[in-house]
Amino acid sequence: MNITVIRATETWQQAGAYYVRIQGMAKQHNITLRREFDEHDAPDTKYIVLTDDDFPVATCRFYPLDGSSAMIGRVVVLPEYRGKGLGIRVVEEAESWLRELGYTLAVVESRDVAVNFYRKLGYEITDSTVIHGDTFDCIRMEKSLCGINYPELFGLLFPGFFLSEDIRAIPEEQVLTELVMDLRTTPEIQPVPCPGHITFGEYRGSIDTLRDAVKQVEPEWVQYFVSGERFYCAYDGDRIAAFCCLTDMGTVRGLRIGAPGCVGTLPEYRKRGIGLETVRRATEQFRREGFDLSWIHYTHLDRWYMKLGYEPAVRWNGNGIMS
Repeated sequence: MNITVIRATETWQQAGAYYVRIQGMAKQHNITLRREFDEHDAPDTKYIVLTDDDFPVATCRFYPLDGSSAMIGRVVVLPEYRGKGLGIRVVEEAESWLRELGYTLAVVESRDVAVNFYRKLGYEITDSTVIHGDTFDCIRMEKSLCGINYPELFGLLFPGFFLSEDIRAIPEEQVLTELVMDLRTTPEIQPVPCPGHITFGEYRGSIDTLRDAVKQVEPEWVQYFVSGERFYCAYDGDRIAAFCCLTDMGTVRGLRIGAPGCVGTLPEYRKRGIGLETVRRATEQFRREGFDLSWIHYTHLDRWYMKLGYEPAVRWNGNGIMS
C-alpha cells in the first residue's frame, strides 16, 4: 500500500470521503443517501481521507459540539482494505487535527459491535444508554485529547513487566525511570556540541560489525541487535562510536510511540557529547516519521536524558510503580 493522508478541505477531496461512505457503508447496509448524508455534512465539517495511490480507501468526519469538544463519525474503510489498521489511522489523524484546532475532547457514537475498537484507541463509555438509530444501535464514548496517563500507558506497552523474576529481583532502593518526550508539542531539540568529524545516520552496515561494537558497551544487549531491526549510530570514519535501537512500539491509546533504546557509547568516545547527540538525532528521526511520543525505557540515567528535554513519566523499582 502507498497510503497518503488528506485533510479534505476542497470539494474534490471531500468527494473521496463520500465515495468511501457510499461503497463501504451505504451500499453494504442499504442506507439511503438522504440518511447517510445528514445535516452534519455541512460546510464547517472536516473530513479525513486516506488514499492508496490516489484512490480513496478510508475516511471519517468530525464537527464541533461546542468550543472544546467535537464528534468524530462516519468512520469507514473499503471492504478490501479492512484489517490493515486504516480505521485506527483515520481516527488518529482526525484526533491530531482536533488537537491542532484546540479541541480537548473527542466524542464518538460507536456501533455496539465497534466498542472494543474505540477502547483500544483510548475511548471510554460515558453513558451506557443505547442510542437507537435508523440503522445501528450506538453507545456514546469519549476521549481526552490533552492528558496522558503514563502509568497506564507503561502497563499497556510492557504487559506483565513486574511479573518478571529479573525485575522483581531489583533492590527496593534502586529506582529506575521511564522518560517521555511529546513530539507533538516539544520544539525541535537543539544540537549537542560534539567533535566536528563525527557523523551520524541510520545504520546500514553488517549486523555483526554492530554487534561487536555493542559487546564493548554491554554484552547483554547483543540479543536485541538483530537483522531486520532499525538502529541509529555515530561514526568516526568507518568506525562506530555510539549506537541505539530505533524501536517502533506501535500505537497505544491512539499514540504512535517510538523508543531510542539500548543507547551506548564506546569507551574511547565518552564524555564528548556523542552519545547524547545520537539520542537527539534518533528522537528527531521519530518526529520526522510522524511519531507522537519518544519513550526512554528502563534507565537510571534520567538526568542525562533530561538534558534533551525528556521528562520523567514513571519511576519504579522491583516492587512496581512508585507513587
